[in-house]
Amino acid sequence: MGFWDKVGKFAATIIEEGPELLSALAEKGAKQQGQALKNAEHRINEYERKVSNSQQSKEMNNPEYARRINDAKQKLENVKIEINKKTGTGSCGTATLKSAANSSNLENSPGVYILRLDGELMKVGSAVIGVQKRMQQYYGLNTACGLNKHINNENRDRITIAWQHCSTDKCNELESKLFNKYGGVQNMPWAERRPNCSNDSVSLKI
Repeated sequence: MGFWDKVGKFAATIIEEGPELLSALAEKGAKQQGQALKNAEHRINEYERKVSNSQQSKEMNNPEYARRINDAKQKLENVKIEINKKTGTGSCGTATLKSAANSSNLENSPGVYILRLDGELMKVGSAVIGVQKRMQQYYGLNTACGLNKHINNENRDRITIAWQHCSTDKCNELESKLFNKYGGVQNMPWAERRPNCSNDSVSLKI
């Protein structure tokens, strides 16, 4: 089977059979599902490297070759979108706190986030209510958000955020992974607690 046929078959498997496959994996537990998803991500990365290399080829001057390259690239993008939908791992990004609080700049979906002040890590957290809504609370100095003793008029425009959207049931897992990655509460001046979760079903991307 040729490379392009493999890309097509792989994409079709995820897109057409993905819900049933991931549902069956979920019944076996988070660990097995997490490994299967990591394997899928590895294959996607492998195919993307091949597509990228092919795009540098002189054969791109051939319309049929270029069409197949672009078709393969689109199929891989569809695969990533479908995996995100089925596993609860969504888009990532970075912005200033002010920009993230603007409803026209950031989708209000559940997720996890990292706050930095002047480039220094201050806190990681999760927002089941939606990342954009939580950033509105922070930037608006909402006294109910828990950080009103740290964020103020003098520093809020110097705060940046990185985020990763996910489904509500994955927030605790990804927040726990953020704490593991960045060294715990002792390394975060604004953090007061950490979640306890040992699941490994989704990948942390920030």
